[in-house]
Amino acid sequence: MAIINKLRSNKWVMVVVLLTLALFVLSDLLSGKSSFTSGSESVGSIDGNTITIAEFDGKYNALLTQIEAGGQGGTPEEKKEQASTYAWNQLIQSYLIEKEYDKIGITVGKDEAGKLLYSDDAHPTIKQYFSQDGVFNPNNVIQFKNQVAKKDPKMMDQFDLIIDQIVFDVKSRKYNSLLSKSIYATSLDAEDDYYASSNQINGTSLTLNFSSIEDKDIKIEESDLKAYFKKHKNDYKQEESRDLEYTMISLVPSSNDTLSIKNDLINLFPRFSEPGNDTSFAMLNSEEPQDPYFQSRGSYNVMIEKQLFGVPKDSVVGPLYFDGGFSIYKVLDKKTDSVMYYNGIMVQIPVSGTTSADTAAAIANAKSIAAENTDPNGAFGFYQDKYFQGKLGAVSDLKWFRQGTQSKEINTAVKSMSLGSYAVLKTPYGPTLFVLTSSPSNQLIKLASIRKKIDAKSETLDSIYNKLAEVREQLDGDAGKFENVLKKYKFNKSIANNIKPSDKMMTGIPGTKGVVTWSYNENRKKGEVSDIIITDEFYILATLTKIKEEGLSSFEDVKDRVKIEVMNEKKAEKLIVKIEEAKKSSKNIEEIATKLKTVAFPINGLYFNAAAVEGTGNDISLVGYAFGLKPKTMSRPLTSNVGVSLIYVSEFKKAENPVSLQSRQEILYSSKKQQIAYQAYEVLKKAAKVKDQRYKFY
Repeated sequence: MAIINKLRSNKWVMVVVLLTLALFVLSDLLSGKSSFTSGSESVGSIDGNTITIAEFDGKYNALLTQIEAGGQGGTPEEKKEQASTYAWNQLIQSYLIEKEYDKIGITVGKDEAGKLLYSDDAHPTIKQYFSQDGVFNPNNVIQFKNQVAKKDPKMMDQFDLIIDQIVFDVKSRKYNSLLSKSIYATSLDAEDDYYASSNQINGTSLTLNFSSIEDKDIKIEESDLKAYFKKHKNDYKQEESRDLEYTMISLVPSSNDTLSIKNDLINLFPRFSEPGNDTSFAMLNSEEPQDPYFQSRGSYNVMIEKQLFGVPKDSVVGPLYFDGGFSIYKVLDKKTDSVMYYNGIMVQIPVSGTTSADTAAAIANAKSIAAENTDPNGAFGFYQDKYFQGKLGAVSDLKWFRQGTQSKEINTAVKSMSLGSYAVLKTPYGPTLFVLTSSPSNQLIKLASIRKKIDAKSETLDSIYNKLAEVREQLDGDAGKFENVLKKYKFNKSIANNIKPSDKMMTGIPGTKGVVTWSYNENRKKGEVSDIIITDEFYILATLTKIKEEGLSSFEDVKDRVKIEVMNEKKAEKLIVKIEEAKKSSKNIEEIATKLKTVAFPINGLYFNAAAVEGTGNDISLVGYAFGLKPKTMSRPLTSNVGVSLIYVSEFKKAENPVSLQSRQEILYSSKKQQIAYQAYEVLKKAAKVKDQRYKFY
């Protein structure tokens, strides 16, 4: 029975896992190898419930196993992160969301559940997985439950999981419906929004940027910095972060590794050539799965395909190198298809005019250029050069395609074409040159292959590891020696600052989550040197140079930022004096701009909901100030985040009263409705004091 196969397959197990997240409506709005060497036995807490490593790890490992078994794409690091996220969301669902639903009385009754599972109006998930030949019959579900699930506990567990998630999905929809009915947009909201996007002001602005005064002309004392920091310390709140210094060695295979892997395949060649050593032999020796199907031209790497199709049945070819590995192939069988396959390129023919004569001239030029190409294999490069020279239009490589799968014009043309020939086609995009770059083929081949990726061998890895271990031994835990010892061994030092707990990698380098996890171990101390951290592609040695806890920053941590703020504050004082002096002898803002040797920018149709005033940088506060000015009024000098500005409002244009605000009110309501589920979820998390510390272990 097809349904049973669905449920028994690994991919079905994966589907059930994904349902856990996909039906978790609220968690969709949220944005994960575990290590238990030391520290807390908790990965966080939810609504007063401590989530132990044992509890979380059980879910995490089960989900990771199912994700890997499901054959889904992604790197190992991505799959681990996925499993961690799913596991955490399941716990939030169990400890927080379900309790919230129960508290306010959201349920799914027996009759409603029956309808969701066993009726023509069943839940979409039930219909998806209990349909046969695209047709859903409620009896399929009943028969599965009674005849299969009740006799197989594993099947029943999976069926129960489906039901649980369907019920949760329905509860979530009810909850979100309640939330959406608790919000509204009033006519006053709509009116405010209307006038904020309709009232306008016109005028002029000028700005003297901080950069107009050189830093060397500003005198700053240490006492200035400390006084400023003391006054504005609440402006320097920081998130938890870590700073590291590290060296990272790529696990690059040596020339001996490459030769060794190639020799492995050379040694397998004679046995692979023996009759009977076909697919099963290849499966035992290859790092990649076998393809059991016949394939046409265009199915294999372009560097090796011609050779594979050019040898007789039972031939063994290789070792052939491509994409970072070597392969040997055995041609198990060959046959001809009922249709042909073609390989070609399309070249747009640019027409400079609009007349038929212009088109004819462009086509004649294209044919003349096409006649120059004598190498079909190099046709793409030839026409690309002509494109860059401006002689022809864009070039598209159609690669190998099956007869009848292209446009009508191409499908018709290829029937009478041979290698190297071309045709001019009329297409919706204008005249187009089509060039056949390979001989047409109807050959199909079935292959067995033995593939080995070129990876660093254990001897190479040991050599790299031992050298890095020597570095660590010489450091003897003293991070102060880090740079000098690295120089001695000719290793480069790198810096990674402001690493956050939620970071999935270090400084954008894939696969380095382990470094982040190491740095956040709660017993980690500043100056500590790591053991050698092993990833799929690197060996890493790191030292922790700074620990920043969440809260107010220390003066030393933000001293450079404070210096910039104090510098700009002192520059602003000087710029204000310059503007005030220029104002005294000027009749208007244009004259002031001239005396200050700056530009007066026109303000045309500035709305209250604009992001900035023209000519003043990107400080939104100046928009509010401008709307606070009366017409024919000039502002005082205004300090912004880029300098000091002056604004003159010449005209205030009040919008006409709206005929109706109904549609605007509906748009505002719709916007609030889209946000309410996420906002409610965040409120629930905050009220439940959800603390996520997975970053210490995962």
